[in-house]
This record gives sequence, C-alpha cells and structure tokens, in this order.
Amino acid sequence: HNDNINHELLTQWYEKLYGIQVTTWYDKSASKESNIDKLVTLVENREQQHITVLLDMLKLPERENQFNPASYPHYVMLGPTSDPALWFMYDPDYQWEGVIEKNKILNAVNHTHVANGYLFSEKNSRPSFNEDIDQYFSECFVAEKNPLNDAIREIVVAHKNGKNRAGNLLGRCKLNTALEELPLISSRTYAYEHVFAFFWRELFLPEEEFQHWCEEIDKLSKTYTKINLAAMEYALGDQPELSDKIINLIDQQDATEYGIKQGLKAAYDQWHEKFIIETSFPKTLEVPA
Repeated sequence: HNDNINHELLTQWYEKLYGIQVTTWYDKSASKESNIDKLVTLVENREQQHITVLLDMLKLPERENQFNPASYPHYVMLGPTSDPALWFMYDPDYQWEGVIEKNKILNAVNHTHVANGYLFSEKNSRPSFNEDIDQYFSECFVAEKNPLNDAIREIVVAHKNGKNRAGNLLGRCKLNTALEELPLISSRTYAYEHVFAFFWRELFLPEEEFQHWCEEIDKLSKTYTKINLAAMEYALGDQPELSDKIINLIDQQDATEYGIKQGLKAAYDQWHEKFIIETSFPKTLEVPA
C-alpha cells in the first residue's frame, strides 16, 4: 500500500472483465475527518455499488491478524445494517463477512498510514467475455521469471555482501527489516488457487489434480515463512553460513513456482483451445451427398 503503487492497471482490467466501473472516493488532499464523513455518507446511502476502504486491521481485535505487524493496512468492503451503530463488513481476501460496530471500523480507518478507498459500481456489471479472459491471462502471466523470488534473492545477497545497488554499506542486521513484509506479501501466492479453480471448473478437470496444485501452492506460501525465519536468525545472530540456507530455500521456491506455472499454462492451453480457437473456427459440417 505504498504511495508509489498504482492500481490503475487493475481497475482498468476489472472494468473490462466485469463491466464494473471502479472510481476513487477517498480524497488524499482532504482531511482524515472529511474523508471519514464521506465514508459514513456513502455507507448509509449505499445504492448499486460496493464501498471499499483501506483500514488498519490491527485496530480490529474481532478480526484475526495472523501477521501481527505494527500495523496492517487492508482493504475491506462495507455496507449498512438495520442498526445504525453496526456496519456489515465483507472481506473477500480472507473469505470473511460479519457485523462490526461502526465506531470500531471508523477508528481503524482513522490512522495516517491508511488513506484510500474505491467505489465499485454494479450498474453495468456482466459476466466476463472469454476473449477478455484470454487477453488478461496472456498479459499478466509471467512464465520466464519469478519476480518475488528474484527480489528476495537480490536483497539477501546484498546484505550478505554488505553493499546495496549504489555501493553503499549495508549491515547484515538490516535484513530483518528488509524482509519484514514478506509474510504479508507471500500470502498473495494463494491467488494461484483461484486461477486453477477457474480452469478446472470450466474444463471439468479431475478434482485430485486440483488438490495436488493446491498442496504445491500451500508449500510455496509456507516456505516463504521458513525464509523469513531464517533471515531473522541470520540478521540477528552470528551464523553467516545461514545465508546459504536462505539462498537454497529461494532456489527451492523457484522450482516449486515454475512447476505451478507449468501446470497453470497447461490448463490455460486446454481452455484456450476449447473456448477461443474452437469457437473462432467452428468445425465444418459434412453434408451427405
């Protein structure tokens, strides 16, 4: 949720895929109080739209916070209930929904490090077209590299060598801080499951194979936890040989992730053949003589 991150590509694709227009309601030039007032108005007068807001999950003890950082910026969707003091919260990321006190939610919004929100209009919503799904997969699927693993490896090697990209001195003890967001980032690898689920549902593929890929994705995510723990031990302890263990774990991650991508690409190729190629070039009917 860094200010340098731009969500424009994702919002454009969301509208193209589902016909749902995404707009920003949060005004970063206005005060926090003003934006909270706007949020209350939007929720209490919600019509044909979903309202999302960035809040600090650490301020909501009702919700599980498995990462336990100093703060946990996270997007949720909000809606009204029959009781003005209670709001309904939808959290698709964690497959959670429930009622929470309005004031507790607003307290979680009222922090300087969380400042954003979007509206998702339902007015023109529709099912996705296969051609758009095909283009989206082709543009977003990165087959030839694993950017997260590459970044972790570069960070670990830089701290091992004691210099950053600019050649400035870099203490090994800083590695702990450099990778502190890894547990949160690595949880996003479970998104692979959603892609497999889509192709498996469309192609009626065997459940056993789907479960196999789910286990591989789970292994991928949990190994990042091992990397994070090893990095903490390396940064704070006196065992320089641990850097080799971390690099070996990253290499294992590459093997696992490339395997997942090969399975995903094979499923996509089947889907592409059935829903794009065959529908574009229908078979010619043979007319009896």
